[in-house]
Amino acid sequence: MARAIILGSSGQDGTILFQKLRLAGFEVLGVTRDKVRSSMNKFSDRRISISRKEDVFELVRDFQPNQIYHLAAYQHSSADDVGDEECDILSQSLEINVLALHHVLEAVHLYSPKSAVFYAGSSHVFGKTDTVVQTEETPFSPIGYYGISKVAGIELCRYYRDKRSLSVATGILYNHESVYRKPNF
Repeated sequence: MARAIILGSSGQDGTILFQKLRLAGFEVLGVTRDKVRSSMNKFSDRRISISRKEDVFELVRDFQPNQIYHLAAYQHSSADDVGDEECDILSQSLEINVLALHHVLEAVHLYSPKSAVFYAGSSHVFGKTDTVVQTEETPFSPIGYYGISKVAGIELCRYYRDKRSLSVATGILYNHESVYRKPNF
C-alpha cells in the first residue's frame, strides 16, 4: 500500500490532501505542530516536531513513505512594521520554511531515497512584480521574511534535486480558498 506524510496536515491544503489520499487508498501520516494524525493506529501516539532533525529522520526511516508533502509554513505579514518581534518572525520563518524542509530532504536522502517530496512555495517569492502573470521564469524578488524563506526553500529543493538526484517538486501557490480556510486569512 502507498504511504504519504503530510507536514502541515491541519491547514486548508493539508486537510483536503489527507482526505483525498485516504480515499485513494494511501496510508497517511499527518503531522501538525506537535503531533501525528494517522490513518493507522501504530503511528498515532507519536509526538513530532519538524524543527527537530531526529524526529524527522526517525519518522521517515520508520514509515518509508512514497510521498512527502511539506505544506507546513510559518507566515506573518513581515512587510508591515513589526517592531521588537521582527527577529523572532525571521527565525520562525526560517525554522519552519527552510530548516524543517532541510530535515525532510536529508532524511529522504539518507533513509528513503525513492520518496517523492513536494514543497509548497508561495507567490510571495515574487514580491511586487511588474508582470501581471508570473511563471517559473519570473525573477524572485521577495519583500518580506515569508517570501525570503520560501525562496530559500525553493533553492534548497533545487539543490537536493540537482546534487542528490531526489524527486523533489515545488509548487508556487497563490491565494486559494475553501471551507477549510481559517478566518485569520
